[in-house]
Amino acid sequence: MITKEVKLPDIMYDLSEKSLAKAIVENAYVRTPLTHGWPQAEVYDGEDAAWCVTNVTYPTCNPILHVNMTPERIDSFLESVTEKARHRKVNLHCQVNALTRPADLGKYLTAHGFTYSGEGPCMAIDLQKLEERHTAPDGFRIMEIRDYTGLKKWCHIKIKGFEQADDMEPALLEWMATDIGLKQPMKLYLGLLDGWPVSTSAYFLGAGVVGIYSVATLREARGRGIGYAMTLRPLLEAQRLGYRAGVLQASAMGLPIYRKMGFKEYDRVAGYRWFYEKNKGEEHGQ
Repeated sequence: MITKEVKLPDIMYDLSEKSLAKAIVENAYVRTPLTHGWPQAEVYDGEDAAWCVTNVTYPTCNPILHVNMTPERIDSFLESVTEKARHRKVNLHCQVNALTRPADLGKYLTAHGFTYSGEGPCMAIDLQKLEERHTAPDGFRIMEIRDYTGLKKWCHIKIKGFEQADDMEPALLEWMATDIGLKQPMKLYLGLLDGWPVSTSAYFLGAGVVGIYSVATLREARGRGIGYAMTLRPLLEAQRLGYRAGVLQASAMGLPIYRKMGFKEYDRVAGYRWFYEKNKGEEHGQ
């Protein structure tokens, strides 16, 4: 069974634009293995950058965040981190936003073998203004994941819903199982339509807010209000715990849903991914 004996983080009550923008970034940061005490992880958290390299291949497990350095240093920095990933045979993920320096970091990432994976708005909502609406079709229900069998189903549907490569599924399962074992303040939800799993979502409590992640729906079940329902459920649960704000990083597909719910944009973030199989034999400059 999956246990949930976790201590809830402090709640943020300041919902100013500055505080919400910071909380969006910080919630994504504390969700990564950078702060979890992961086994066998190499972690660096400084004023110039934060990064973590684990033994799990899923890119988000190996993040590069908060890069703030001069152009003269960035090449050697990226060479160092990609070499660590190459040694462990894992993939990397780097986030770029308005505060990232150098401002043209994307250019350097591409030169070092990273692939641009898209850009989207960072959004937040005042949970006291959240309206509870029933949008999903009859025969749809949401269950909380409570055991390993359910976790495997959740990972399978998330990978299919985001249309990611099948070989990412075992790595995602390892990531989620490790975080659950470390008693992270998170919950995973699986949506079932007429008994069949079709959608996922998750929440992570951190930086004083609830972060919504992994909202995915299988292609054949889209356009029926399921994504709305899967986002609403964790927000309502956090609201009942006393949380004041919900945050997320929106995809193009999910953006209309989040705007309809009342989310507002506070920043934008771009993602870049480095894949070991593509770069395992490459060195900078080749």
